[in-house]
Amino acid sequence: MSINLLKGRHLILALFALATTFSFTSCDDGEEEIPLITLETNSITMNAGGQGYLKLINATADLFLSDNEFVATIDQDGNIYGNHVGTTTVHAYYLNVTYDCQVTVEPLYFTYTEPILDFGALKSEIKNAETRELISEELTTLTFQGTESFSPMINYVFEDDRCVGATVSFSIDNYTEELESQIEAFIMERYKNVAVTDQYTVYGNADSVEESTLFLTTVIQDDLYSIVYTNEY
Repeated sequence: MSINLLKGRHLILALFALATTFSFTSCDDGEEEIPLITLETNSITMNAGGQGYLKLINATADLFLSDNEFVATIDQDGNIYGNHVGTTTVHAYYLNVTYDCQVTVEPLYFTYTEPILDFGALKSEIKNAETRELISEELTTLTFQGTESFSPMINYVFEDDRCVGATVSFSIDNYTEELESQIEAFIMERYKNVAVTDQYTVYGNADSVEESTLFLTTVIQDDLYSIVYTNEY
């Protein structure tokens, strides 16, 4: 056998070995890529009473939770329910990893502008923060004129120069069933019925009296319809 033929066979074997090695290497490099797991969206906006949906991409969540169920709740199918005006974060959990989504619940009703609910604030601080027209100032009260069509007055009450309560009041002459219905809807979007007394229904800014830091009720007295705000029950 000639030397050239031997060299040719050796070259063929070497090329075959190289091709085989390359083939195995290519298979190793082609391992299946792990899919990226993420949320379909990182923020959801809805109205009070509205509904949304939280979904993981490329995985099924093991658990869903809400930071503030007063604002929004989420069930274990990922359905989100807007309960009251505000912002919270809902979480989807998968294999010890947490995926967060911000939920904003917006109001449908803007029946009136609420007082500045900064109980404990100085009288001077309330005066500086209010944008409505000041129509009366006494030692323990401030009264501002609202701009809504039913002409509400916004009253602040002070003890030792600190705000302890506020009311939105308007003449019973301006009262209509439609306005009362709008006020009720306005309140229910933002607060929850937490107690009922012989005279009043009390609303709070949380799910119970114990959790609430703000309370309000509606009162009809002395020819005035009043929405009363306080931080004490």
